[in-house]
Amino acid sequence: MRMVKCPQCELNYMNEGAECCEVCRNMLHGTDMDNETEICPECGEPFDTGKEMCKNCMKKLMQKFQEDQNADRDEADDEDDYREEEDLCELGLSIVNEEDQV
Repeated sequence: MRMVKCPQCELNYMNEGAECCEVCRNMLHGTDMDNETEICPECGEPFDTGKEMCKNCMKKLMQKFQEDQNADRDEADDEDDYREEEDLCELGLSIVNEEDQV
């Protein structure tokens, strides 16, 4: 498509068939970004100021953080089990599983 100057602002370019450029359209429809919104560094969507990122990206980040914490907790539990086995071996004892007894 061919780009032409916006008839309203005569500054920005727009597609030939459009009524006005995106900047003018945002101003007319009240979606103009003012000083109270910022752009999310993760997805590029606008969001309210006072936060690091938009709600969706924050939710994804929190889920990933919780998954990482759970994985770390599982690793720590495995390490504790290993230490318990080492302590028992030092005492000359061993852990007997139900499968080993059969």
